[in-house]
Amino acid sequence: MKDNSLCKVNKYCGFDTEVFNDEVIVDVCRYCGKKVIYKVVNGKYDEKQYLRDHVRDTCQPEGNTKRQFFEIYGEEGYRENKKNHKDTYQDRLNDDDRKNLIKDAKKYIRQH
Repeated sequence: MKDNSLCKVNKYCGFDTEVFNDEVIVDVCRYCGKKVIYKVVNGKYDEKQYLRDHVRDTCQPEGNTKRQFFEIYGEEGYRENKKNHKDTYQDRLNDDDRKNLIKDAKKYIRQH
């Protein structure tokens, strides 16, 4: 599997979609101009290759792509990511509400 994520200008390519239709997806790197083409067969494309190529767009601060995330975005990017994704529904619940929610879910599962 070819690795198209490496960029000549930046460390990793940042792809923008140029063509997206029933036959093909064509992405172009906004930094170096590299073109990658994914053939669509029966409505599907090679998702593994797509994810491998789009490291800049898909890396996360935890898990397998942690190293790439910090190479691209650094500590400041990590703090910004945490700030933007902190406010989830569960974060807004107090302890009693959280316990009641879990209790209700368990009760629902037992009934069904």
